[in-house]
Amino acid sequence: MLVVLAALSVSRRNRGLWNILLRYWLPAGVSVLLLAVYSVYAFGNPTGPYASGDLMLNRIALMQFLGLLFDQNQGIFIQQPLHLVGLYYSFRVARQKPLMVIATALVSLSVLIPNATHWNLYGGWSFSGRFGWTATTALSCVTLLGTAQLFGRNPRLAKLVIGIAVAVQIRHLYAIFVQKRVMFPHIFDGWIGTYSTFWSPFESVLPHWRDHRWAFGFAPNLLILGFAVTVALVGGRLGSSSRERKNSLVVASTTVLVLLAAFAQFGELPYPQQRWAASVLPGTVGKIDNLSRVAAEGTNRGMLTFGPFWEVPPGTYEVGVRFYSETDDRVAGILDVYMPETDTVLARRDLPDTDNRSTEDYFTVNVTRGVWGKMEIRTSYEGSGRLQVDWLQLRRISDNVAE
Repeated sequence: MLVVLAALSVSRRNRGLWNILLRYWLPAGVSVLLLAVYSVYAFGNPTGPYASGDLMLNRIALMQFLGLLFDQNQGIFIQQPLHLVGLYYSFRVARQKPLMVIATALVSLSVLIPNATHWNLYGGWSFSGRFGWTATTALSCVTLLGTAQLFGRNPRLAKLVIGIAVAVQIRHLYAIFVQKRVMFPHIFDGWIGTYSTFWSPFESVLPHWRDHRWAFGFAPNLLILGFAVTVALVGGRLGSSSRERKNSLVVASTTVLVLLAAFAQFGELPYPQQRWAASVLPGTVGKIDNLSRVAAEGTNRGMLTFGPFWEVPPGTYEVGVRFYSETDDRVAGILDVYMPETDTVLARRDLPDTDNRSTEDYFTVNVTRGVWGKMEIRTSYEGSGRLQVDWLQLRRISDNVAE
């Protein structure tokens, strides 16, 4: 912000120092002061949620930065594709109004970079896209100028593009007010088919910048990056000869194909295996022992663990559990797979006496379209002997990439 204000000050030297201070520096100073006061009140820290050790510079930060631009829930260019017009004309606008474009870029990056490097992915349980709202406001200046230039060159195409942009916004409003879509994001490490806020029918072919384990090899992610670079490069050649524009298009397209060939993972979609320590799951009986939950003799019957309320699309899954048990009865506990939204038990397994030895049990369940949704893998204690559950595991078998 200070760099932007300094640039504005230099461009207006003929207006006098006091005029510059009053019109630009004073409002900015008051704004920073008010923000610091609010941050002290809300977070106990003038820098707000940012404290020493909160920021990261790693693969996750890069993924989050790209996601703030291109993720289907969080990305500026996916939430409103009209910004691609601004990207297309950005170099042309920069040649005409360099100071404005520099200021816009600096303001946008001053928001996007700190947010991308914060450990709380996309603001955690904030509204989808909230981390990019300020940057979107700034980038809209370039988008508006680019749209005006498109009107000057091709009014019919401009009307079509604006019509698409309006349709996208109507679709968002319909999803929020009619379909009652929740604007708080779904879990970021959830599986494909459970993530999209607005575009559920097309989720698998839209960008997912949310899980660093596979985001950099997911084909739609690489395609959108290549498309954005192509739009910027070809737009930057406006005014050049037809041959030069074609060369730019060939270079950009070749780069996209090389990226896809080198990094993209085609075929099945990624559903990383999930394993939950019993200690992080809720329960009505027993106690936590390190990462396990334990029910001993004298404990009432009840749920040793329930949850994790993991949203699963239709398909075939492998459920796993590691437990120890010792009882004079036939079974120490029961495990079942339960879909609470349809009140359906998909599977039920006894947890028999293991003579207090570690035992792992795996079995498969089928989730159909009639019962898909949030899944619980519950363990219950039958009131006799000792039962210890270490972890519960869920792995998608059908249509999954190799891990």
